[in-house]
Amino acid sequence: TMVRTDQGDIRCRSVVIATNARSAKILVPSLQVPNSNAVTTWYHLADCAGDELTDGKSTLVIDGKKFAGHHEDPARPLINTVVMTNNAPSYAADGRTLISSSALGVHHSSLAESQVRSHLAALYKVPTSNWTHVATYPIPDALPMMAAPHDTEQSVRLSDGVYIAGDYRQVSSINGALASGRRADEALLVDDL
Repeated sequence: TMVRTDQGDIRCRSVVIATNARSAKILVPSLQVPNSNAVTTWYHLADCAGDELTDGKSTLVIDGKKFAGHHEDPARPLINTVVMTNNAPSYAADGRTLISSSALGVHHSSLAESQVRSHLAALYKVPTSNWTHVATYPIPDALPMMAAPHDTEQSVRLSDGVYIAGDYRQVSSINGALASGRRADEALLVDDL
């Protein structure tokens, strides 16, 4: 019947906990949550036009050579890359070409960015030495792990008047988070709380 915040207490009939898994575990210590996958995303401005990369399409490029048998090739760190401005030109000013590229794990070093740049050159078949590195975003809790067996229909009801939503309760994705939120909302309406 109450939520305590840094700004004071809020009285309510029901609460929906809609957070990432780590935050939900802090709020509800008894909650079982999966570990997370980390992802690092790099942004570069290319020195060529977007139509020179993926024929001007906003195609997601995935490296089929990343895994050689059961071993990951460390010279190929990226899991995917996309020319963002081929779909959304407003993402970069003055007609520049913005590339977004992601790898599993948390990577901070200039060596990692150099390896990414080399991998991009191989994937796009253009020189990348003059591309401008815009930013690197390491995200430790990017997506919840979905180790088998993963229950995609976990209950959204924690107790009377307390509901929970998040992609870790359904499917690790934005769609999973939205679907879980909808299920929590529907349960709250059914319970008339």
